[in-house]
Parts: sequence; C-alpha cells; structure tokens
Amino acid sequence: MIISNSNRLQFSEEEKAQFRAMDRPLFIYQNIGNPLILPMRREIYNIEAREVVIGGFKNLFTSGGDLFFQPWQADRFLGALTRVNPKFLALWTSDLSGPIRKRNSPHPIHTVDENLLIDSFYPLTLFNTQGRNQRRLCTNGWISLCLFDAIARANTSPATLWCAGFSMSASYVFESCESLYFHDYPFEKVGLDVRLEAGGLRSIGSTAAPAPEGSAAAHLQQAGISSEKLVDFKKRTGHWPKL
Repeated sequence: MIISNSNRLQFSEEEKAQFRAMDRPLFIYQNIGNPLILPMRREIYNIEAREVVIGGFKNLFTSGGDLFFQPWQADRFLGALTRVNPKFLALWTSDLSGPIRKRNSPHPIHTVDENLLIDSFYPLTLFNTQGRNQRRLCTNGWISLCLFDAIARANTSPATLWCAGFSMSASYVFESCESLYFHDYPFEKVGLDVRLEAGGLRSIGSTAAPAPEGSAAAHLQQAGISSEKLVDFKKRTGHWPKL
C-alpha cells in the first residue's frame, strides 16, 4: 500500500475496514511520510501491518538529521530506503549517513542507488535550464510504484499493489509542484492510468477536497511540524548542516 503525501487524502470508514482486513499489509510512505495520515494508523492497521518509508536523503531527514516519518512501533518499521544520487554519494557516505544512522537508531537506514532506479523506470526526456539540456527525473511516487510493483511480481506469492492519493491531478502538478519542472508529469499520468486500467494497481482513498494540493512545506505546517528539510537548509545557508 503506497501512501501519497497529498494533504487532501482521506479514507471512508469502509476503506479503513478494508485496510484492517488486508493480509500482511506493508504501508509504504514517501519522504515526509504524510504526517496528516499518521494519526489514523490505529484505525487502519491490523496486527500484521508493517511500514517503510522511501525518499531522497534531502527530503527524508530534517536539518538536524531526524527522520520526518515517525514509525508506529519500532518492530513494525522495516526502515528508510534512502535514495542517493551518485553525485552526492561521497557527501552522504563521509558526512551524513553515520550521524543520521546514529541519531535514528534503532531504525534501519538503507542506501538505495538512485541512478539504478531512474535508468530502469524512466524514459529519456530532457528539460532546458540555464541553457543546458538535463535529463528529467521521476517523482518519488513513481519510483515507489515501479520498485514495489517489481517486488510484488517477483514474490513467490504475488502481492496486490495498492495506492492511496495518487491522481496526478492538475492541482498536484500546477499548485503543489509548480516549481518542480524536472519531472515528466504527462508520462507519469499515462503510466498511472495504464496500471490502474490494467488492474495491476488498485486505488483507494479520496483526494476530492476543495482545498488545493499543498507543497511539502505547507503540508508540514498544516501538520504542526516546524522542522526544516535538509535540502531547505542547504538552499537557505548555501552549505549542508554539520551533524
């Protein structure tokens, strides 16, 4: 079950019961871990439920090195799958991963080769910035859908892949992600629709709310979280924090 970071995501009582009836569900969260959904885990988890969070290192952790995502219980948390672009691998290995692992102990922090995921799951499309053509990057949600779809299909007992809050709506693209021009939204929208229509992916929950999709910063503020992301600290100060 892949949970989006939509600040409009909500579940009906029938859907909550559907969650609780699932066989060995794995809840997969993204980056900040949708803090508006976390308080309802008591209503949607059963005794077999497990959880994991996946995201880029710049968005998974606060400027102090803490995970934004707050695990439900230590023995139910399978860890943080931390995407690291090769150009940041030296920084991550020498300066960040050690202090971050120590600070978040006993929760496992795993490193994932970001290039492997992008090369495997995304077409070669380009965007122009400052007179240079650069390759577009997939959203974290797209990486999660592809990665866990592959894992589900490779299982000896194939699992059902669900998503909650993945709509690629106009509000998401043009309001929540208005400054994130390096994603290929049309490709991801078509890919999402094809998966849903083919039955390889099932959708649950609703994002039909009058409020617009909020950015990650607005989402954190709405949840009462004032911590700053690693990437925002870097943008503000011009350097990475010393952890």
